[in-house]
Amino acid sequence: MTVSPWMIDVIIVLIGIECVGVAILLRRLGRARLIGLAVSFLASGAALMVALRTALSRPADPMISVWLLVALVGHVVTLVLAAKHIQ
Repeated sequence: MTVSPWMIDVIIVLIGIECVGVAILLRRLGRARLIGLAVSFLASGAALMVALRTALSRPADPMISVWLLVALVGHVVTLVLAAKHIQ
């Protein structure tokens, strides 16, 4: 079975739904300060999925590098926010 770009689209939509659900859950639990951490974590994963989708549909596209850079920035933001919440 090969991975099709539409399968990645489904995963990206599910990540978006998860992001909204986690934000709502954290707000209801009184942990709204963790929403930024959760969103940055999920956004970096979504950026990796977009990079994969781009690679599947247009293998030589330079946008793959851009999406990987966006994912890296998202991961760095996640680490910084996590370090702030640990202290």
